[in-house]
Amino acid sequence: MARSKVALVLLLAGLAGCAAPEVKGLCPGYVHYSPEDQLALLGELRSAGAAGQPLPEVRRYLRDYGKQRAALRVICRGK
Repeated sequence: MARSKVALVLLLAGLAGCAAPEVKGLCPGYVHYSPEDQLALLGELRSAGAAGQPLPEVRRYLRDYGKQRAALRVICRGK
């Protein structure tokens, strides 16, 4: 009986080391856009708007993408 208790304790102690696996690689690579890139995009959107193309879906997608990037910056600590 004592041997089975010792075996049980050793088994549980061995399994306890498996309780907290390290998880890596969940954050995607962060793409950096230069200020020049951002200004070029803004210029294209403004010129399309001036040409009578309001592009509401493009603006919605860009707004959502910006929110997602901001959240990933916080979650992934700026990586």
